[in-house]
Amino acid sequence: MEHGTNTSTGKEEGAETDTDTPGLNARSFRALRLCTNFRAGFTLPSCGARGAEEVHQEIARQWPERNMPFVFETVHCMGKCHIGPTLRLVPAGPFLMGAKTKEDVTRILDLLEAGDIEQAAQEFPAPAL
Repeated sequence: MEHGTNTSTGKEEGAETDTDTPGLNARSFRALRLCTNFRAGFTLPSCGARGAEEVHQEIARQWPERNMPFVFETVHCMGKCHIGPTLRLVPAGPFLMGAKTKEDVTRILDLLEAGDIEQAAQEFPAPAL
């Protein structure tokens, strides 16, 4: 594991459902996952093509300095590449969408480190479909 990063491939096990559960607690999650998928031929959008590598580099740079109660992992796909890059707290936590800049990553990590999962989900929501 480099910088607390567990790189795995394949889809997340279990259901891929959003959550609006009030009272989210950072200690109830075991990982922050980032999709780094690049689709072959670039015919469809993917998290990798939408900035996941830059997000990954910034999370990996900041993670060792943080006191997070969970690990950081990269995964191949979480089913939302068309609106990525996709971050998600697992198990069954909220998707955190729209992080594109170093400032976005810093804000997300600040909120997660402070245990303010609900605020992170509000500031970086999954778009309504």
